[in-house]
Amino acid sequence: MDSILINSHHSDQWRQLAIAARRGNAESEQLLAPFIAQLAQDGRLLSQYGQALAGLLNSEEQDLLIWLLDPDLAPSEWLALLKQIRLSYQQDLIAQQ
Repeated sequence: MDSILINSHHSDQWRQLAIAARRGNAESEQLLAPFIAQLAQDGRLLSQYGQALAGLLNSEEQDLLIWLLDPDLAPSEWLALLKQIRLSYQQDLIAQQ
């Protein structure tokens, strides 16, 4: 029973993050999409980064895009998450080739 609740919780959390990842510009959405898809498949990754991602997605649109493009410009609290997002994007590009 507990695993059903955990899976349901992860599913709800993922849905909320997927909705929040829909941004006002296509570039941010494109950079976020592979990571959001990866979260749907990996509950451990969702547990590890879900709360931080929710906070990051509350950032101003222009700041978020700049940080996605160059994580070193972001506040240090977002650095590991932004690097993971970029890694997911890069892996997705390689997989498409």
